[in-house]
Amino acid sequence: LRLFGGVHYLELSGVEPYALSGDWDDFRRALVEQKGFLARFVQEQGVQTNEVQRCFALLPAFLTLARESGAGALDLLELGPSAGLNLLWDRYHYAYRHGTWGSSRLTLRGVEYAPVPGEVLETEVVVRRRRGIDLKPVDVTSDHGARLLRAFLWPGRVERAQRLRQAIEILRREPPEL
Repeated sequence: LRLFGGVHYLELSGVEPYALSGDWDDFRRALVEQKGFLARFVQEQGVQTNEVQRCFALLPAFLTLARESGAGALDLLELGPSAGLNLLWDRYHYAYRHGTWGSSRLTLRGVEYAPVPGEVLETEVVVRRRRGIDLKPVDVTSDHGARLLRAFLWPGRVERAQRLRQAIEILRREPPEL
């Protein structure tokens, strides 16, 4: 994963069209020509993923917690948040069978094995504080950090890439504490 991520990172950097070309010879050429960079990347860079689609399952839990506890405000603490995109779950829009929640250009949809009750989706909650604790947090306010997360998305995953791009835009307006 690290090796493919490193080659994809190079391509996203505009170095060479290695990863997306689908040509094995181009990929092999990348391994030879970029050997030093790729060796460092594989050694130093852990796999970084931050799929905000997970929030589709988290939102009903957070709303139920707020509703049943009577808490109108939550403080978030996430261990291993990578870039912290999932700490922003309240800044996304959600579409469920029995209604929607939130307001954002980024809309999350998914499979509901049991419908989320409409009354849960009527719950209002405020996030007072967001804090993520990570050994190597990713700063997606930088080009490098955003490119790093994109590098671990495989080519052809258009919807996932669009979600990531939109989530990074949202984070850049008001980043969480990492």
